[in-house]
Amino acid sequence: AVLADDGRLYMFGDNCFGQLGIGRFLGSAIHKLTELLSPNEEPPITSVSLGALHSAVIAGGKLYLFGSNDQGQLGLGTRGGFEASPWVLTTQEEVT
Repeated sequence: AVLADDGRLYMFGDNCFGQLGIGRFLGSAIHKLTELLSPNEEPPITSVSLGALHSAVIAGGKLYLFGSNDQGQLGLGTRGGFEASPWVLTTQEEVT
């Protein structure tokens, strides 16, 4: 992952579990930078954390999660499945 100074996040690599957050699963690696969220559409991304099969980003005080949920790591309240597009984890307070 590459987080640019302007808050754009570019993802690349394996996406078999949706961990790149580009809205689709691909069985092979992506070898080019793929923009995840555009500052024109969303607040700039301020932080990113990458697991082996899942990812998390913070933008505009919200936590976005995507990828594998086999151990419940996406906070969905269940185990199993995948999320190929970023979804917002609802929290009581702003995330920093």
